[in-house]
Amino acid sequence: MILPIQAKVLDAPARNARLAMYTGIFNVLWVIVTVLMIVRPGSTTGA
Repeated sequence: MILPIQAKVLDAPARNARLAMYTGIFNVLWVIVTVLMIVRPGSTTGA
């Protein structure tokens, strides 16, 4: 089920590119956060 605001956004082709760009940036930021949580820069425990 698509909400009315979502339907409006999906109807405009220019907005689709912007939405895709923001979604991609958001996903890249989450990947960076996840990697930093695993690597833990500055950690001296080695774990």
